[in-house]
Amino acid sequence: MTGFDQAIEQLSGTMRSGGMRYCLSRFLDLLNRLGHPHHRLKRVVHVAGTNGKGSTCAYITQGLVAQGLNVGTFLSPHVWSYTERLWWNGVPISEEQFVNLFSQVAWAVGDATEFELLTMMAFLAFESADVSVIEVGIGGRLDATNVVTPSVSVLTPIGLDHQAILGNTLAEIASEKAGIIKQGPVISAMQDPEVEGVIQRVCETQGVVCEWVKPWDLLPDGFMMTGGYQRQNGAVAERVLRQLGYPVNPLELASARIPGRFSVGRYDGGCVWVDGAHNAHGLQAVLGSLSEGVHHLWIGVLARKELDDMLGVLGTRRWGRVGVYAPDAGWHPASEYAGLGVIETWDRVPDGLCGDLLVTGSFYWIGEAWRRMGMGEF
Repeated sequence: MTGFDQAIEQLSGTMRSGGMRYCLSRFLDLLNRLGHPHHRLKRVVHVAGTNGKGSTCAYITQGLVAQGLNVGTFLSPHVWSYTERLWWNGVPISEEQFVNLFSQVAWAVGDATEFELLTMMAFLAFESADVSVIEVGIGGRLDATNVVTPSVSVLTPIGLDHQAILGNTLAEIASEKAGIIKQGPVISAMQDPEVEGVIQRVCETQGVVCEWVKPWDLLPDGFMMTGGYQRQNGAVAERVLRQLGYPVNPLELASARIPGRFSVGRYDGGCVWVDGAHNAHGLQAVLGSLSEGVHHLWIGVLARKELDDMLGVLGTRRWGRVGVYAPDAGWHPASEYAGLGVIETWDRVPDGLCGDLLVTGSFYWIGEAWRRMGMGEF
C-alpha cells in the first residue's frame, strides 16, 4: 500500500466514524494547535451557495492564473481522486504533495472530521499563494472554511439542500449560506426573491453592499464547460476578478474545467452527458441544459441526500430506460425511484441501450459511471 493509499484509508475511516460536523468551536481549537495557518493566507475569495460553486471557483482560478498569480483552490467533493480537492494554479496537487500535507495534520485524526482535515491541509498548502479560492463545504455560517477573512465573499445560486442540517425553507438555508459575509465586497448570482431578501438583510447588518450579477446572455464559443447554467457561473467569476483588480475578457476563462459538470462523451448507443447533481436545484439546471426528446437515465444518489424533491424534478421529463446505481445501504435503492416508471438496477450500461443517456446524481457516483463505460477520465 502506497503512502497515498494509507492517507486515504485514514481519511475514509474518519468519514465513517466521524461523519459531518456543522460547528466551529472544536475546529478552531485544532487550528490553534496547528498555529493558525488560516491567518497566514493572503487574499481569499470565499464561495458559498447550493450549486455552481465548483465551476465558479474554476473560472476565478483560471482568470487569476492567466494574470501570472500563484493560486490555491480548495474544492469539494471530488470525482476521481482526493487530490482534486486541492489545486495549485488550476491543477490538482500530486499524490506526493497530498501525502506531505496529510502528514502535517494526521495528529488530528480522531478529533477532526474528514472535511476539517482537508481544510487544514488547504490552509497549509496555500500559505504562499497570492490568492486562495475557497469553496464552502456545507452551508456557510458554521462551515469549517468560515474561519477565513475574505477579500471577496461570493454567493452562487441557492436552493434546497442539506435540509436536515441547514433548515427546511429557502430562507433558513439562505441565512446559513449568507453566514460567510463578514465584510465587503459581496458578489452574488441572481437569486430567488426570498433568498435575495435574506442576503440583503445580512449585508445591511454587516454594513456591506451586495452586487447582483446577471447571467451572460450567451456562453461564449470555445468554453470547455458547456452547460447553460455556466452563463451565470462565468458572469459571477468575471465580476469577482474585476473586483480583485483583474479585468478579464470572458474568453480568458474558456479553458477552465472541472470534472463532472455537463461533461459530454459517446458510448455505443449515442451521446452521454455526465453531470453531478445531488439536489433538486442542481437537477433543474442540468435538465435545463439537456436537449429535448427522450433520454435514458442512469442515476445514483447517496442515502443521506433528500430524494423526493429530486424525483419531482426528474418526473417533469419523459425517460426511456431508467437505471439506478445502489451498491449498498448507503445509497437510495431502486424501489424508491418507482415514480419514474419501470426501474432497473444497472452495474453497467446494458447491451442494446440505443439513444442518448444522462448520468447524474452524487459526485462519487458519476466518476465511477464514466469508468464503467470505459471512457477513461473526463
